[in-house]
Amino acid sequence: MIYLAVTGGLNHNQLSVFKEELVRRVGLQQGLTERLFEPGRVTYELLYRGGAQGLSAQLAQLQLEGFYSQVVSTNAQEIILDVRPQQ
Repeated sequence: MIYLAVTGGLNHNQLSVFKEELVRRVGLQQGLTERLFEPGRVTYELLYRGGAQGLSAQLAQLQLEGFYSQVVSTNAQEIILDVRPQQ
């Protein structure tokens, strides 16, 4: 199990679009499950065959239309991804 923490203060609509694009582009068959909502941060739980390091590497190269994203940190169980909408 991997936890993906998305920071950046996206509103609900932006977060929904980002989540759909991420699932589609990364090929997360079981999707993302929301686990924790905090101000400016949402943590998802997911399964990924390549582990946290493999997913982190893929996220670092991923460019989603309408968003800027950057991997902030990665450990064995959690990835922190900062996401900002493009202006």
